[in-house]
Amino acid sequence: MKKAVLFFFFILSSGFINAQQLVKGTLSDQFAALPLGTVENLTLKTSITTDNSGEYEIMANIGDRLQFSFPGKRSLIFVVEDVTRTLNVRLEDEITELENVVVTRKGQKTLKELYKEYNSNPAIVKTVFGYLDTESASYQIRTMNENNMVQAGGDLATMIRGRFPGVKVANDEQGFPQIFLRQTASFRAIPAGYDIDNVLYDTYPAWLDANTIFRLAIIPSRSANTRYGSFGAGGMVIINTRNANIHPVGEDGKPIDLARLDDNFFKHEVLEDSDRYDSEHAKLIRSFEQAQNVIDYLDRAGNSLSNYDWITVAQKISELNLNKELVELHQTYLAKYGDHAPSLKAYGYWLHSIGDFDTSLAFFQTIFKLRPNYLQSYIDLADTYESLGQLPKALSLYVRATNLVTSEFIVTPSEEGQLYNFDRSYDSFLKRNKKAFSALDFEWNSEEAGTEVTLYFDETEAEFELFFVNPDNRYFTENYSTWENLDLINSNKTLGLSSLEFFIDQNLRGEWKVYLKYLGNKKQTPSSIKLVARSNYPSSTHTAATLFKKLTAEDELVLLGTLRN
Repeated sequence: MKKAVLFFFFILSSGFINAQQLVKGTLSDQFAALPLGTVENLTLKTSITTDNSGEYEIMANIGDRLQFSFPGKRSLIFVVEDVTRTLNVRLEDEITELENVVVTRKGQKTLKELYKEYNSNPAIVKTVFGYLDTESASYQIRTMNENNMVQAGGDLATMIRGRFPGVKVANDEQGFPQIFLRQTASFRAIPAGYDIDNVLYDTYPAWLDANTIFRLAIIPSRSANTRYGSFGAGGMVIINTRNANIHPVGEDGKPIDLARLDDNFFKHEVLEDSDRYDSEHAKLIRSFEQAQNVIDYLDRAGNSLSNYDWITVAQKISELNLNKELVELHQTYLAKYGDHAPSLKAYGYWLHSIGDFDTSLAFFQTIFKLRPNYLQSYIDLADTYESLGQLPKALSLYVRATNLVTSEFIVTPSEEGQLYNFDRSYDSFLKRNKKAFSALDFEWNSEEAGTEVTLYFDETEAEFELFFVNPDNRYFTENYSTWENLDLINSNKTLGLSSLEFFIDQNLRGEWKVYLKYLGNKKQTPSSIKLVARSNYPSSTHTAATLFKKLTAEDELVLLGTLRN
């Protein structure tokens, strides 16, 4: 699309104060802390090693790039932000790569190619460390798939007994099966570990229904150490079930409707809001029924409340219709957290969810001053102006951000396509307001009807897994984490983006539910999410549905909201 070109005067602050700040945290893998790991400031060219507990401290400026590395582990790079004080980093085992390809015996395939071929190529299995081509690996792997798998009443041990040379099944002292992947004269033979749908288990999965297995691979013990380290000392049994075969790209590389895949019914346990973990302050505040109780508690405990506790106070005061007290609370919060952009975003997103756009404007204007080099600052402020009906101001922000990317004031990743979420947000804004901008010379892309879903999060370090569940209770997922989407997360941090765009096309009509599992952030603190859904986009005249949720504990699966497509 050809964007509008506007002329304006834009005066930036005289520059960022280049004061150094101390960044600290712990370096670990999925099992334990990593002593003697390396933390390097790539910008300042300084480095330190972690202590015996995996802890570190290093000085950095805003915008510096910190690299975390350990022998045999995949290195991670994070951009230092204005609020970066703690980075607790977990590394995964390294996959041998050269110029972004997997090195194999029979040629080279990119990770994207393995990803696309997974459904059609029975030699590819999905592991906790990524996709593995069993035919071209540099060590022995034995496999079964649904075409040659013997059904055995749902029992895994019965299924593989006698199918692979050297594999033995024996019971432990409690009578539970153990699988041993090679013959040994040792009396201390180590049983196999299990990688089942990207989750590691060190005991026999008696709960697993073998009839649901899609693919199975066995890595003998010594070879398993290559990928799994000490966890694979007894070898590994890798299992992909049909229920977890959730693949957003077909063999031809085109998107497919994952909600129509067989067997991917949504059966996960979802917590009710009343059962979710929250701080003791928040629980007590929600229990109050009288306004005076809330005010008295705020006077006594205000200094010990977190920013998310303060949002709980605001929600309660709003619920009790204490308008005067709520206005005072807005000002108190803005003064208390006026230099901390994530806290301001969380409160601003909540204000958006209750339709208080006038008040939220002050919050997003403050964030804009704090972070003029973050694309999210422009999107959030533009959203607010659009909600207030001030469309020219919203448009000027999108144009301004585009020009700053072009001039490299906002640094972009080297790879093309990494501005997708910003470009889609800009295009969506223009299409929603096409009549208002009819005098401008726009070239419109095709306008596909459906539901536009935008997810905003206050912490750029937030990680989560989304579940989109259709009216037939079938679902697809999007995993936004360093384990699954490292490149996207790093590019978004470089751009200062903390929002994602999704689209449900018009052919999938009905009621959809959106669930989210919070995977934490590098500070090991809560985060917050705002979801905006525009049904029958782009021709809808209905008001967008806006939902807000605090995410307080890792691995809790919660319902974000219900959408009508």
